[in-house]
Amino acid sequence: MILLPPTAVVDLDAGTVTLPPDSPLNEVVPDTLASHENPDGSLTVSLPQNGVSVDLETHTLEISNDTLNTLTPENITVNEDGSVSVELPPEVEVNDDGTLDLTAEQVDYMDAPPPSYF
Repeated sequence: MILLPPTAVVDLDAGTVTLPPDSPLNEVVPDTLASHENPDGSLTVSLPQNGVSVDLETHTLEISNDTLNTLTPENITVNEDGSVSVELPPEVEVNDDGTLDLTAEQVDYMDAPPPSYF
């Protein structure tokens, strides 16, 4: 379930959600969803026709696991129980304590400011 910002505009007839310019959701909208930035900086996202329900009372979106799996990268799977499986690149080492060792190429963003959703 995704909680929409209070100022998000849901247009059920058009099947879109317009997120305000300052919404952290703007940075995590998958490339697999059609979207465009408006002149005021807001982001209008076209919702999939199937597998998405909108609750206008709670201002939330619920996306089915099947639909979510079509929107995420191939190495990420949302399971029926809601858990998430991620296939890691072969260069990633998984340690006994559950931590991961990544190569320098896999952490290039760490020298830059992190995305706003962190």
